[in-house]
Parts: sequence; structure tokens; C-alpha cells
Amino acid sequence: MMSQSWLPAPANGTDHEEGTQPNIHHDCRLFGDSVPPSDIAKTSVPAILRSILPTLIMWIDPSILHTDNFKIEQDLYLQATGLEVVIQLKITGMDSMVILVKNLDQATTLYSDLLGCGPPKSGPFSKHHAIDRPGLRSKLRMIEMPNNWYIELQEPAEGPKARYLEKNGEGAIYSISLLVDDIEKAYDEMKKRGITPVDMEGPLLDKKYFLGLCGEKLFMLPPDRTGGTRIELVERRFTVSGQGSSTT
Repeated sequence: MMSQSWLPAPANGTDHEEGTQPNIHHDCRLFGDSVPPSDIAKTSVPAILRSILPTLIMWIDPSILHTDNFKIEQDLYLQATGLEVVIQLKITGMDSMVILVKNLDQATTLYSDLLGCGPPKSGPFSKHHAIDRPGLRSKLRMIEMPNNWYIELQEPAEGPKARYLEKNGEGAIYSISLLVDDIEKAYDEMKKRGITPVDMEGPLLDKKYFLGLCGEKLFMLPPDRTGGTRIELVERRFTVSGQGSSTT
């Protein structure tokens, strides 16, 4: 049976007033009253799990985050365990998904005929792009989808994506990209969680992002910290069709 509490008991050991019943919407304790905060402090709680707690609570009952008891007990919990307050990363939407193909023209026609979607008619994503660097060659085309995101079809000829295509076959999803409203704040947030974002060359140590083909700011998360999924965070100040602002 799930406890009616979300966070461990306050450090001073006080509990509900005698004769009163705990309210599940106000007594937001994570581990239950039976586990002392000092014991929780000794456990290894992954930072990413701590960071999603408020999001989970908001999904269950958004009113919880606005109660005085939640804020007070959260502060007591953090004092007892020594855990940092994790600033919530603001994901504003889907940016793109990279799908690897063997023939870019055929794949573009397929998406157009099957889904009625095609390259944007205007803006930087309407152009045909290519990557041509030593050890890294690829042709790519963006397919505009509803709600300001796109599928990036790539026909790789050389490099990690070419090897991934050879191993996993045509249509393999290589990575997903998520929009954030401030890439530098997102970088700082990842560093607080012990994660160093990367670019094509390796860890980003002397800068917080790199520029994409169309001027968008982005970084990648190391797959060994994301369960093997390739995830990019992107700040894009234009829509897929090249209009307005995308991240705010």
C-alpha cells in the first residue's frame, strides 16, 4: 500500500498534529515516514530521478506544488539530506528526429506521397543541405511536420551515421532533438547534474553549445548518460517554415 506521504519526515522529527489526518494533497513526502532522512542521505539517488519529481507531482496533481506545506517540507528534506535544489529544465517542444535512408530522393517522395508532408516552402530548412568533412559526409533534407517540428532525412556516405545505417538498416532512427528556451541555461543545468554535453568532437568544455547548419544553437547529451538514446537539446529562434520564434 502506498504511503500518503511524499517526502521524508522533517528533520526536527515533528509530524502531524495529534488527532488530525494527513492530507495527501498537502503532505507531499516521497519515501514515507518510516525512513529517516539521515538514511535517505546515505543512499545514491540519481540526480535525474530527483529532478523529475516535481514534474511527476504536477502530472498527478498540479495543486500540490503550490501548497505551503509542500514548500516547507521540501526545504526540510533538502536540509536533512544535503541534496541540491534541482532547477527544472524547460523543454518547450519537439525539434526534430533524424532518420537514416539509403536514397534521399526516394525517401522524400515516400514521405510526400504517404503522409502528404514535404520540405518547407521557405526558410533555412527549405534548402537541401550537405555535410562534407574529412571522415563525415552526408546529404540531408528536412520534412516539415505539424506543430513546428521536422523529420531530418539523412543519406550518410561516411562516418558514424553511415556505419549505423549499415548495421541497423534503412529507416533507422538515429537521434531525437528537443527544444529548450535557453541553451546556455540548459548546459548549466546538465553540468549541475554531473553531465557534460558534447559536440561532434567530444565534451564541450570551453563553450556551451555549437551551431547547427541553419544557425540553431545545440548540444548533444552523451548516450551513456541517456540509456543509449541520442538526444540533442536545441535553441531555435525560428519556426520550421522560417517564421517567428520557435522556443518561446
